[in-house]
Amino acid sequence: MGCPNLQWSAGYCTAHYAQIRKGGLKALRALRVSVDNSGVCAVPECAVKARSKGLCNGHYARTQHQKVPDLDSGIRSPRPHDFRFRDGLVHCSKCDGRFPEAEFGRNVKGRLMSYCSMCGDLSAFKMTRKDFDRLLSAQGSKCAICERTQDEAERRFSVDHDHSCCPGAGKSCGKCIRGLLCGPCNLFIGLAGDRAETLMRAAAYIESGGMGRSL
Repeated sequence: MGCPNLQWSAGYCTAHYAQIRKGGLKALRALRVSVDNSGVCAVPECAVKARSKGLCNGHYARTQHQKVPDLDSGIRSPRPHDFRFRDGLVHCSKCDGRFPEAEFGRNVKGRLMSYCSMCGDLSAFKMTRKDFDRLLSAQGSKCAICERTQDEAERRFSVDHDHSCCPGAGKSCGKCIRGLLCGPCNLFIGLAGDRAETLMRAAAYIESGGMGRSL
């Protein structure tokens, strides 16, 4: 704003802070009168194009929702226009990776989602694509039970979690993730109710050849 006084609160000196507290948005607008009309936001070091009352959209929104708008924190200059779309790939806001457009869903307006579909699916488990890849690598890129690869399973592995912590399917707090399983193995332990004793009896049953041989 061009004020030489030391900032005290919310990016304002004590005098301007008290003035805005008393006069609200009208007082803030009055402080903008002396700001040059350069076409960019009047907030110092903000290079975003001014949209309303000499402010960019982000800073103007703050004047609408905060009694004493904090205009000096949290607003970043926009990334270059081609940041998200570059070299035929699209940037994912969750895992920070770049993938073909086909790996992104679309919202109700037909626009690409800001994150890839895989990150969207994994969000129910408080995971991102990076988390999934890190866990998969730790498992040797194989199912934690049958040791098949995803190519052999012909589909992406399922995220297995402790149902005693987070009951139900398809969601987790993220702290009870046990590993990645192929579809059949995930279904198998799910039908067994996550009971280790049931799975051990099943293993013993198979090893013994079943009861039919004793008849």
